[in-house]
Amino acid sequence: MKKIKSNNLVYYSSNKYDYNFIEKIKKIFVDKNYANKSKYKDDPGRSTAKRTIHKVMIGGKSYFLKKFIYTNKRQCLRLNLGLMEDKAMRYYKNSKKLNSLGIDNVQGEAVFVYSTGLFNYECILVTKDYCEGTNGITYKEYLKGGIVKSIYRKKIIKDLFYMLDNNFFYNDFHFENILLVNEKIYYLDLDAGYQKTKKLKKNREKTIQLYKENLKRECIDGVISKNEYDLFIKEIKIIENKS
Repeated sequence: MKKIKSNNLVYYSSNKYDYNFIEKIKKIFVDKNYANKSKYKDDPGRSTAKRTIHKVMIGGKSYFLKKFIYTNKRQCLRLNLGLMEDKAMRYYKNSKKLNSLGIDNVQGEAVFVYSTGLFNYECILVTKDYCEGTNGITYKEYLKGGIVKSIYRKKIIKDLFYMLDNNFFYNDFHFENILLVNEKIYYLDLDAGYQKTKKLKKNREKTIQLYKENLKRECIDGVISKNEYDLFIKEIKIIENKS
């Protein structure tokens, strides 16, 4: 990963981008009209940073830009001094971690940071539009179809436990954060996840409980049926009993 600086803009990536690409990203930071026109949706989440998602076409390709605006001055100071990691960079690193595990995810292409002083900090995570030119949908949308293949359910639970076995805790597990593209499962919204250097039984148990609670919430909200909820819990218990 390389760090490239240009005035108030810094970006980190393994790729090299041309002037047009960089200027398009910069406009999201400095041009409010362009930012509003390109806004795909607000993403309230549970972060301390304000989040919006933008969709832009650059060089004939579609990209999603997840923008984080930090408003807490103490956090901005810590971020600018390198004492704290921003959400975009966390996503980027978590994406690389899942790549190393062979788990498909919506990969972080680059992180752009824009700062005009120690008490201002904004950053953007760049990802490709994985559904462009495909029939890709979120798993939440897939579940509305009524016919649910058990292979996907088993794959999701297997992946979640494989992440845990390799000290990665995917804290934002719900079906809107999973894509189904050409019959392959992809995970997104990785900025809420975190890595540990050693196995911690307490964190593992806490995360498994979180998975169960999120499934229950999806069932209460009508995202999955009671039968599908029971089948997911059954898959979790099968793997728990093997551990």
